[in-house]
Amino acid sequence: MIERVRIANCSNLTSLAQNYSLVSLNALWIINCPNLTSLWEGIQGFTSLKRLHIEDCPHLTMRYNRQTGEDWNKIAHIPDVHIDMD
Repeated sequence: MIERVRIANCSNLTSLAQNYSLVSLNALWIINCPNLTSLWEGIQGFTSLKRLHIEDCPHLTMRYNRQTGEDWNKIAHIPDVHIDMD
C-alpha cells in the first residue's frame, strides 16, 4: 500500500490521473510543478491523508489557499497543510 507520495520537478505535468486507489496515503508532497492545475477531484475522500505540502506550484497555491482558494474546502480536513505562498 502506498503511504507517501512525492511529486517534484515535473514542469510538464498538468493533471493527476483520477484512477488511483490511494486509501492508505498519509503524506503528499508536490514541489515545483508549475503547470499542475489541481489535485485529484476525490481528494476529500482520502481520509488517511494527514500531511499535504505544496511548494512552487502557483496554480495549486491559488486554488487551495486557506483564505481565498476556491477549493480549500476539499483539503480542509487534512490536519497538516503547508502551502508555499511565494
